[in-house]
Amino acid sequence: MHRRVAAGRLAEILGEEALPSDIFMRTLGLYKNAKNVWRKLPEREKKILLSYVGGVNEGIEKLNALPAEFGALQYKPELWKPEDSLVWMQLMSWRLSGNYGFEVHRTLLIQAFGLEKANLLLPKVDSVSSEISEVFENSKFHFDQLIGSSGVTYSAPDKYTGSNSWVVAGEHSKSGKPLLANDPHLANTMPAIWYMAELKGDNLSTIGATFPGLPFIVIGRNDSIAWGVTSMLADTQDIFLEKLNPLNRHQYEIDGEFLDMDIQREKIFIRKDYLRRKPRPHEVVIRRTVHGPVISDVTGELTDFAYSLRWTGDDEDGGTFSAFLNLNYASNWDEFRSALKTFVTPIHNFLYADKQGNIGYLAPGNFPIRKFGDGSIPTAGWLSKNSWHGWIPFSDVPASYNPERGYIVTANNKVVDDTYPYHLTFDWAPDYRADRISEELSRLIKEKSSEIDIADMKQLQLDLKSPGKNTILHHLKSLRPRTENQTKVIDILKTWDGKMSGSSSAAAIFAAWTGHYYRLLIKDDIDSVGFAPIARRSLSRLENNIHLELLEEIFEDNIQSEICDHKSTASVESCDDILYIALNHAINELTNRFGESPDQWTWMDIHRNQFPHFPFSDSYLAPSNPYTEDSILHGLFHREVKAGGGIETVNIAPYGLGDRNRYLQFYGPGYRQLIDLGKPNQSLFSNATGQSGNPISRHYDDLLIPHAEGRYLPMNTENSSGALSFQPAGKEAQ
Repeated sequence: MHRRVAAGRLAEILGEEALPSDIFMRTLGLYKNAKNVWRKLPEREKKILLSYVGGVNEGIEKLNALPAEFGALQYKPELWKPEDSLVWMQLMSWRLSGNYGFEVHRTLLIQAFGLEKANLLLPKVDSVSSEISEVFENSKFHFDQLIGSSGVTYSAPDKYTGSNSWVVAGEHSKSGKPLLANDPHLANTMPAIWYMAELKGDNLSTIGATFPGLPFIVIGRNDSIAWGVTSMLADTQDIFLEKLNPLNRHQYEIDGEFLDMDIQREKIFIRKDYLRRKPRPHEVVIRRTVHGPVISDVTGELTDFAYSLRWTGDDEDGGTFSAFLNLNYASNWDEFRSALKTFVTPIHNFLYADKQGNIGYLAPGNFPIRKFGDGSIPTAGWLSKNSWHGWIPFSDVPASYNPERGYIVTANNKVVDDTYPYHLTFDWAPDYRADRISEELSRLIKEKSSEIDIADMKQLQLDLKSPGKNTILHHLKSLRPRTENQTKVIDILKTWDGKMSGSSSAAAIFAAWTGHYYRLLIKDDIDSVGFAPIARRSLSRLENNIHLELLEEIFEDNIQSEICDHKSTASVESCDDILYIALNHAINELTNRFGESPDQWTWMDIHRNQFPHFPFSDSYLAPSNPYTEDSILHGLFHREVKAGGGIETVNIAPYGLGDRNRYLQFYGPGYRQLIDLGKPNQSLFSNATGQSGNPISRHYDDLLIPHAEGRYLPMNTENSSGALSFQPAGKEAQ
């Protein structure tokens, strides 16, 4: 399904409902990019990928039974092609490079409320370029055109794509060698996006997590080094506003001259619905400027302006494929750096450890250099000076080697200080997770010195302490109750340790109270502005996902209470007025669901981790997937599990606040690894669902509960009776 999503070919098997997604992906041009990458790929890489593709196709041709999805959808899989593997990489790059959604939302909020209030709701930016002020004053630039259509939302920023990773130097470990921990945070899926594998060859011995469809380990270790990755959230996407020629809408202006757009036409074939006439193919017109695809065309061509997208995925030349492949063979820091020198996108923080005791950090990739503007909002495409001017040199990308403090942490937080000479992004994650991990590592080094082990790393990876415990919780506990029910719940919070444990009633109260409070604050402001319906729908992401930094600022009295006043009432409400209303809403909600005794309310009863299947899960339980109609097969393929954790806990478990997805979790650490290079065979992993994609196999979900409960498996294939072994043709099994 991933190759069909990326290639814009879902409608062929799902019908007309998948057309919006296909149109967007065709416009974006991921498969065209994959074909270009294949042409540029070095011969060594081509040979390896062709061998992998040959194995996939032998499996397709010789399987006794195809996976159940093919029978349910009544089609046979096409043979795999090298471009299918490469377009899967393109799709992952796109999903992990979502900055342009922030640009759209930030622009809508600035237009409606001004920069100061926009900075309360999204990652803060310094200022708005004076030359772009025309954009905000000119009513013809309707940014809701960038949001999408009723069938798919293209530009909503995905705040939960992230990860944790840290590495501890060998001088502090019990084994005398470095310890490396990593847990990527991606959208939950059934089956799991990760697949555990061990690869062995004449010069290769590596084990870890792969993406099915790619012939290398993405995260793991070999006999010499270990590595982990987190998303940097670097700004590698820019929206360019294009002024069109009023006499020819296929021409756009740059520096006073009109240039012709590149125009291609493609046909999207659509599956026939039952008892209906087969629809004609849909022709999509794909226009591109020098900046990239004209994404505003997705919702219909505009007459006198357009929006195009510049992103680093268009510059992929195969370097990322080569980088991961060479990383599997690297044996020291120099080879690690050399392997990643060709990396293009998506920008990641790579953590490193080796058996010699060294630790390191490197953030490779194509970071755009902007001489004007900072990428925080759409920029004027009619001025050539606003174009990108090359990439940050590899010698200047963020890096660290054997730091004095003895450990390195990355958790999507800001990784450079203000002296760094290049702009990377405004869209860093808050420091909550990074600070908590650093705090605990510093404590462990102080208390245990050279005795830190895998058990300590496991405990930290599963940490449930809420980052809102100090400022936010202190304010909630200090509120004077006005009713008996309020007294009961506030008393429970007063004895709470701040851990978002699944069995905790205080965690349920905290989540419900802060959730209702945040929605009351944000929904009123958004409703007071006349956004177009599609823009309103997309901006609902803001009110349905808590921005903890805003709550902290309110409770620390760092901002005026104007944001708390409800526009729909004659009176002027204070922030505490809204807090009491939110408390009553929370009490009523939890009472209606679980009874009148707060001691019986537990967080895991309302906080359920969802693992949607595409395309058979109900659409409201699969927000990261292209829209599909609800299926009678939902119960067979979809999974959910009770969960602890919360927003920005180290063991992250973000949840929504919408009417249909309240307290449900859709993202999280689907894979965890803990590596001890002093005792590599005692390293551990945990994969969220299972190793099988067959819904009637016990291995489809047999890791779901253990993963939720924080249990791990040995990261080796020794004494593993259930391991599958594949050998190249002509080779004897080992």
